[in-house]
Amino acid sequence: MAEEKLFGGGQGEKLDQAQLALELGELAKVTPPTVPPMTISYEREALRPEPRTAPAASFAHLPVQETIVVEPAEVQAEPKAFDRIGEERTFEIDVVPPRLFKREI
Repeated sequence: MAEEKLFGGGQGEKLDQAQLALELGELAKVTPPTVPPMTISYEREALRPEPRTAPAASFAHLPVQETIVVEPAEVQAEPKAFDRIGEERTFEIDVVPPRLFKREI
C-alpha cells in the first residue's frame, strides 16, 4: 500500500506512508538522523561608495544658451538707489534633440 487516493479519481490529495507514521508516532524510526549544522565563515572587504559629483560639476562643460536675470520692479525702476549685496545662481538642463544646453538663471 504505497499511496492511497483520498478524494476523487484525478490528481487529488494522496496519503503518504510518512504521514501514517507521523499519526502513529513512529516517524522517528522512519526518518534518518539529522546531520549537525556546520559553521561557515568568510571575510570580505567593505565596499566604499564612490564620491558623488555635484550637478554643477557634471554639466559645467555645457554652453549657456540663455541667461535670465530676476530683478524686482523697484530695482529695475531705480537701479542707482540699490546696492547688490549678493547673488544666487542656479541652472536647468534642457534636452533639445540632438543638443544639450543649460539655462543659467
